[in-house]
Amino acid sequence: MFDYAELSVFEHGDFEIIDISKEHIEIMSKATNQYWLIQKFTSVDFPPVVLFHKHTADGKYHVHFVYAEDNALLAYSEIRQHDRYILKRDKKRKSITKSEPPA
Repeated sequence: MFDYAELSVFEHGDFEIIDISKEHIEIMSKATNQYWLIQKFTSVDFPPVVLFHKHTADGKYHVHFVYAEDNALLAYSEIRQHDRYILKRDKKRKSITKSEPPA
């Protein structure tokens, strides 16, 4: 169900593949160590693609985004955008934590 381009960005990107099948790809972002599950559905009762997210390996997945199109590249873009946000947020937190408290 995943086409070559969809598989390629996850297999050759900044991700560690946790599990992969015809219906889903489970990855860990090497940038943030957060986990993602891209699930494809063929039933008319479900959306074509759902992106799930969890913060740690032992956490539970929650729905991050639901796509009306059968295109996992949209999920890839969302993951990359999320990673950029987390890295920027963490950098800001680190700089604030290092600074001296006001006198």
